Amino acid sequence: MLCPLLATRVLLPLGKNLFLDAVNLHPGSGPQNALHQVPVILIKEMTVAGLIHLPSLDSLRHHAHLWNDLWWRSDISCPTARAEHLVQWVEEFAAQSRFHAVAVTQNNRWVAAFPLVETRGLPWTKVAHLPANTWSSGSSLLLDPQCNVEQAVDMLVEGLAETAWPLLWLDDLRLDTPYTEAMRSGFARAAMPTSILERYHVAQLAIVGGWEEFAQDFPKVMKKNLRQAVRRALDFGKLGFKVHTSFTTAEVEPLLHRGFLVEDNSWKGRRGTSVLSAGMYPFYLRQAQQLACDGQLHLAFLEIDERPAAFAYAAFAKGIYHGCKVGYDEAFARCSPGLLLEEHLFRHLWDHGGCRAVDFMGYLTKAQHAWLPGTYPVGRIVVAPHRKLLSRILVHAHERWWPSIRQLRRRFRGLL
Repeated sequence: MLCPLLATRVLLPLGKNLFLDAVNLHPGSGPQNALHQVPVILIKEMTVAGLIHLPSLDSLRHHAHLWNDLWWRSDISCPTARAEHLVQWVEEFAAQSRFHAVAVTQNNRWVAAFPLVETRGLPWTKVAHLPANTWSSGSSLLLDPQCNVEQAVDMLVEGLAETAWPLLWLDDLRLDTPYTEAMRSGFARAAMPTSILERYHVAQLAIVGGWEEFAQDFPKVMKKNLRQAVRRALDFGKLGFKVHTSFTTAEVEPLLHRGFLVEDNSWKGRRGTSVLSAGMYPFYLRQAQQLACDGQLHLAFLEIDERPAAFAYAAFAKGIYHGCKVGYDEAFARCSPGLLLEEHLFRHLWDHGGCRAVDFMGYLTKAQHAWLPGTYPVGRIVVAPHRKLLSRILVHAHERWWPSIRQLRRRFRGLL
């Protein structure tokens, strides 16, 4: 019998190693109304591990502290994988879609978690994908590297199968990490058909040694371009560089808007793909305010005569600089303001310590090659979590035909 409690979380024993987790209880609740609306989470407890389903954003909000604690212990460094940012993403891009996350506990501690949202990826079926897109990425499998990885992954895979989605379409996963390999092994042990497609590479610049030592290895053309950009910038006026990493609540909005105005004054504004022209500013403002609250917001400006010429919006966490957005004012295009901004920014990150790497995030570009970065592969994993014939046919079709379709699409674009 459930007694009236002031607590917000109660475990009710339903049998051997099986519990019902009732949250959002109120004083005076009885057995008949203890499970007050949502969220209700079923935990299938084994020896030391438990499987947890979070069937709504409310349940994710309620367990945000546990989710974020796991994020800190995981190898995922981008803070947009934290609970608050996942909620913001779903509310912006998938408000009418089904959300469902699966988590695993070991010894009463969360050790693995995976968020999913529903989309109609194909005309005749709904699929699940990660809460990520070209506007904001970073969500992924959270896995504590110190846990019993095989057990945790196997339980997570079991939980994914219980979500009843016929297909998992997992885009924007980093493919060269131990946690991704662990997931692939877990799908294989569960005999789930899987198709893996490498889509693009992302540049990542390791910060080792001093800046001068690093700059000595620049190609001659790179050194020449930097000297030329400085001379041309000085023709416009006095050159300056400002970095903002600490904010009051009132400072975030004016600085962020100032930066995205710079981006809007470029080709992105003309094409309608800048944050301002695409109507995405309210989303980024919420994201930036959350990052600032967590001490993870990083804004940088290149200024010419105190006028912003280039701007970088980033999230900084776990010693990694995650470059989310960068833009420049085309009025200063002659002096390569984007190149000058990056040179000043990287020098700042090198000289001030605490930064282990720069993650450029997104597709590797020709301009990024000049900094001699390393790269890592990003791709898609398509999984049939059930034994249904349609799911297996779709995975096989993706494995067999998708690369050819992608090549045809690229050729067709080249003819336009």
